[in-house]
Amino acid sequence: MKKTIFVMTVMIISSMLLQTASAATAITSCTKITSPGEYYLSGDITTNCVQKCIEINADNVTLNCEGHMIRYNGFFSTTTGIFSEKDDVTITNCVIRGWSSGITLGGTENANISYNDILYCKMSGIRLVECTYPNIHDNEIHGSTIAHGLDLWKTYWGNIYDNEMHSNEGSGIYLSRSNQNNVKNNTIHNNENGISVQTDSDKNEIRNNNISFNALNGIHISCDSISNRIFNNYVANNTYSASDRSYGKNSWNTTNQTGPNIIGGPYIGGNYFSDYTGNDTNGDGFGETPYKIKWGCNSDYLPLVIPEFPVMFLSVGLIFLSLFVRRKNGLL
Repeated sequence: MKKTIFVMTVMIISSMLLQTASAATAITSCTKITSPGEYYLSGDITTNCVQKCIEINADNVTLNCEGHMIRYNGFFSTTTGIFSEKDDVTITNCVIRGWSSGITLGGTENANISYNDILYCKMSGIRLVECTYPNIHDNEIHGSTIAHGLDLWKTYWGNIYDNEMHSNEGSGIYLSRSNQNNVKNNTIHNNENGISVQTDSDKNEIRNNNISFNALNGIHISCDSISNRIFNNYVANNTYSASDRSYGKNSWNTTNQTGPNIIGGPYIGGNYFSDYTGNDTNGDGFGETPYKIKWGCNSDYLPLVIPEFPVMFLSVGLIFLSLFVRRKNGLL
């Protein structure tokens, strides 16, 4: 009886899996998707004769490339690997190479772009135009030869997290006329700028990012972008750690609160800047003097520092270590 029940259970599960598999539609070449549903790439696609490889023209579409590549090696000047102007679109597990823009979305709501590797695009890896509530996470974007890793224009209420942006000719992340986005937990390195907030981009929150080795600025904010909050970022080894031309209209630290912070200290406040020269004299993990942001008159009033181990504690520790060694060797 138990064996019969087990066999029936296996058959039911197998049937369900087959139904799920059959519900997804295979894509074998560049195409237009015109119906809602799940789609997957059954192999790599390489083309030199189209300007848009996969065009999603329906709401509620999931495209899973299953690790396959969409590659362009032609000569059109304006191309995109995946394009959509529809809502509730998910694009995942794609390798996209050589296009002007890897993924371009226009006017979409609730898009989810995740776990993609986008490389060597001429303009931007991902470009969002007039989108709302996008979720952009766990992507690697690198090698854009003219513009940015992630380029947002008039895009609002987005969540941008856990991405790696590196080796792009422009900025790792570039916001223009884009408001109330959360940019957090990203690793951004070896671009021209790490994060650029430009042209009336207001009320964005930039936190918990690792921003390093960028050729110009770690974080740059233009004069007409205001009410942005920037805190708990690790900003190191950029030519300039941070610049802000808004004349005091952005906040470079939050209120002192329990951590841990991005460098392992006990409290969250401002940002860690590798070129900060102040000291932490009371061991709370904050520098005693503000960090002056380049240009304008903005400052980080709670800059993070790595606490110095007090000399007294070190001396006491060495005394106990010496006594332990002498006792172990029978000298005490």
